[in-house]
Amino acid sequence: MRLALPRKPSAKHPVVLSGAPIYLHSILEAPIRRHVTFAIAVAAGLSVSGCVYAPPPPPPPPPYVFNTYDPAQRALAGGLIGAGAGAALGGIVGGGQGAAIGAVAGGALGAAAGASSAPEPPYPGYWDDY
Repeated sequence: MRLALPRKPSAKHPVVLSGAPIYLHSILEAPIRRHVTFAIAVAAGLSVSGCVYAPPPPPPPPPYVFNTYDPAQRALAGGLIGAGAGAALGGIVGGGQGAAIGAVAGGALGAAAGASSAPEPPYPGYWDDY
């Protein structure tokens, strides 16, 4: 085994061990380069991970808003509830034909009750102080 060391090993003057030249800068810089590459990757990942969250957009307005002071809307809601209840009770008592009769009767009574029970809307500005 032949070992020839120049005064200062460099890229021009490699260390030769058993006939194969070994450049010291590649041996010493490889772990440092790996650590620096890892640190840059971690820093880039952390900086990008902070940019991922965006607040959700506000919800869209509802397509239909129920006005409790409108007699027509209350009649419609009361009719639907009455028809459902009448169909359920009529179906239990009289079968399919009883369900149809109960739905019609319950819908009519529910619509009448809903339209007649609509309250007066409050005066404008009544709740503004609260």
